[in-house]
Amino acid sequence: MSAPPTITRATTHDRLTVARSALRDTVAGETDATMSTHNATPEWTALDILRHIGVWNELCTRCLADWLGGRDWILTFASEDQFNIEMVAARAATSLAQALASIEQAYDAYEQTLAERSDEQLAEQAPAPWGQMVPRIGLIWFEIQHDMMHINQMRAALGKAEV
Repeated sequence: MSAPPTITRATTHDRLTVARSALRDTVAGETDATMSTHNATPEWTALDILRHIGVWNELCTRCLADWLGGRDWILTFASEDQFNIEMVAARAATSLAQALASIEQAYDAYEQTLAERSDEQLAEQAPAPWGQMVPRIGLIWFEIQHDMMHINQMRAALGKAEV
């Protein structure tokens, strides 16, 4: 079993760079039609996975924008699976271009946070959208980890090698 990763500004930035590149490479040459016809999971197409990634990045960037503020806007749900299903269904009309733009906007916000916050600010703890107490930098790290898992599901569905 390997040691847990060291989460630093540099390693988080590197992880974000890898995710951004993997995402762009994954969707290169793809269309709404191809992304909608390749199932990445039994429930979701590759485009649905992008919509799902977008949902969680929206929640994370909203938390980062008001890190020490209240979280009363976060929906409570009986089941995270049910929440995910409902949020993706609510975005069924979101195109490939719109989903990508949303994710890129979140990645830009993550880069800005890493560049503009002090080490002390990056270490400040607050609740993540999923309820766990994490440092700012940890929120970015764990969200990118989540994204990479799903990017690899899309890559598999589209016949591309895992990153």
